[in-house]
Amino acid sequence: MTSSSTASGHDPAHPPSASLIDLAGARIDRDGHGDRAANPTESPLAPYLRSIVDNSRHLVMVVSPRGHVTVMNKAAQSILGLSADGSATRPPLTAIERRDRAAVRTALRKAIAGGAEVLVTARLTTPTIGTIPVDIRLQAVPSGPGQAAHLIVTAADARERIEHDRHLAEQAARADRHLAEHAALHRITSAAARGDAFPQVMSRAAAELAALANTECGLIGRFADRRCTIVGLHDPHPRMIAGDCILLEEAQLLRRVADEDLAGRIDSYERLDTVTGNTSPKLGFTAAAAAPIHADDAVWGAVMVATRNGGALSDEVISVLHRVAEAVGVAVTAHQTRERLANDALTDPLTGLPNQRAFQDRLAVEVARSRRYGRPVSLAILDLDNFKLLNDAHGHPMGDAILVEVGRRLGAAVRRDEMIARIGGEEFAWILPEADIDTATEAIERARRTVSATPMPQGISISLSAGVCDLATANGSPDDLVRMADSALYWAKSHGRDQTFQFSPDTIEALTADERMRRIKRDQSMAALRALARAVDQKDPGTLAHSERVADLSCELAARLKWSAGDALRIRDAALLHDIGKVGIPDAILLKQGGLTPQEFEQIKRHTTLGSEIAVESLDSEQREWIRQHHERWDGRGYPDGASGLEISEGARIIAVADAWDVMITARSSYATTRAPDDAMNELLACSGGQFWPEAVTAMDDLMAEQTGLGASPRSRAE
Repeated sequence: MTSSSTASGHDPAHPPSASLIDLAGARIDRDGHGDRAANPTESPLAPYLRSIVDNSRHLVMVVSPRGHVTVMNKAAQSILGLSADGSATRPPLTAIERRDRAAVRTALRKAIAGGAEVLVTARLTTPTIGTIPVDIRLQAVPSGPGQAAHLIVTAADARERIEHDRHLAEQAARADRHLAEHAALHRITSAAARGDAFPQVMSRAAAELAALANTECGLIGRFADRRCTIVGLHDPHPRMIAGDCILLEEAQLLRRVADEDLAGRIDSYERLDTVTGNTSPKLGFTAAAAAPIHADDAVWGAVMVATRNGGALSDEVISVLHRVAEAVGVAVTAHQTRERLANDALTDPLTGLPNQRAFQDRLAVEVARSRRYGRPVSLAILDLDNFKLLNDAHGHPMGDAILVEVGRRLGAAVRRDEMIARIGGEEFAWILPEADIDTATEAIERARRTVSATPMPQGISISLSAGVCDLATANGSPDDLVRMADSALYWAKSHGRDQTFQFSPDTIEALTADERMRRIKRDQSMAALRALARAVDQKDPGTLAHSERVADLSCELAARLKWSAGDALRIRDAALLHDIGKVGIPDAILLKQGGLTPQEFEQIKRHTTLGSEIAVESLDSEQREWIRQHHERWDGRGYPDGASGLEISEGARIIAVADAWDVMITARSSYATTRAPDDAMNELLACSGGQFWPEAVTAMDDLMAEQTGLGASPRSRAE
């Protein structure tokens, strides 16, 4: 049965496209199949295709050029709500929600005009399941040459597709957040690794924290004396600044972090008090969250985010805080390590007095002040007499104890504006601002006699010699001042010791600048190396003196491998510092009993690179590369770069063997029990060509065979 244009609400004179677009007036035939007539030439497949269409769960319709619905499957009849006798209860377009009809009409126009398939999503109201989103596809198909097109309409339930798209969008958003967070944490740790100023690093961390948590305010605070001192702040409308303090007793959230080492959040509160002088301005926070920062296995401070806009914090805010707190903890640890190293770099580790570097810095300041204001400044250099004989007679531990006591006595004799420093093995320097050469000589001689008057431990007597010079005699040159004071010291020693001499160009020949600088550089380097090596070894009693043993053994192996004497001494200095990077590893990991987690092992692996960076002022680039590569393996399975074979510097290959040997026979922290030398040698031989450079293992075997008879000889290895 074919529907007439009059019955369908369309004038035959109207163009076909108008009928197609105005589906609101389309008529649905009673049988649901409209203009379809029996066709004797119909393809044999047509009934099967018709069956597939009729039984599809998606809506399928064919609309004639005049707007007649000529084909409609069962799903379409159900969705459009045909009555029991097959008559339509409403035109097709009215099933689309009114707010979506304009979009559907636009899609119809595109399909008719272009002939290509057009997709539009709209909400459709069904009599059975209510309103659902559907994906509608429109395809205009010509009926024949010169004839207007039919329109094929299909519609599928879009709920599953929309949910899938939403899930993908959430995954993409999570991935974006993860990348943004990773980049932010990298910026924080990179700033710390570069050595940026600590306030700048903390300020950046606070800004990154606020951005990641999607809050206005980010705060980094340090706990001390029941206060949280602000060290980093991001706040578009600040009511406090870096350096202000929050009393923990007035801040419930921060108090919980400090006392219980737990993260927490407050989703609604009016204010948090801060103490700045005698005022307590209101911060006006409506919600906040905080988490602890750990450094050296203790709660160092807190990261905190807050908002004033009354909105709720995100569900993930605590997780974000923990991750940022970890990055900030790394930055704090790096800063503290640098501070400790800087202090160590300026302090003699044995006596606690300023060292050679600190002495040079202070001397430059005093010389500059003297030049500016025309005020006198003098320098004395003191040295213990016959100290080598004392060491030989009583041992180095007693010699160290005497140096400590001499340093204490000299330190007690200096005035507040003066400086006494240990600048060499048994050599001390004393800077006396506002003192001419005669005044300085009197003070030095008085202190020198006082120090020598009282016996040392075990009744040992000592004496000191001293040389004094003032800046005027040195013509304003700090280098000449040091050189002339040192020359006066040597004059005192060569003329009987136990006395103080003033420098006089008429009686004392000054040391050359080159001779003096060689001594300064040698003493400064050795003092720094000893300080750094002891700092590492003393962290773990199980590895006490490990670095010194590895240094001595590396030097011996290098000599056996035909290294020059000078290069053998260079590898000794590098090996002495091979583990210095462990000063930046938390003690909880470094001293952990049992196996390490993958994350902990990654931190341990950092010590090679960090050690190379720490040694930048003490060693040359080749020596630092030996430190960086000493955990690389001959087979390429080491770290930090996975280098193999000849890609590994020869010095690193030698240190690797010496380090492994000492760990196996001495360092109990890495093995449950120490190994006997023959077992350790067998282990090295078994790993030769895999973990270790074969030539270094051979040199070690020869050394052991020569010293103990426990190593395999070349003949036995060949057999």
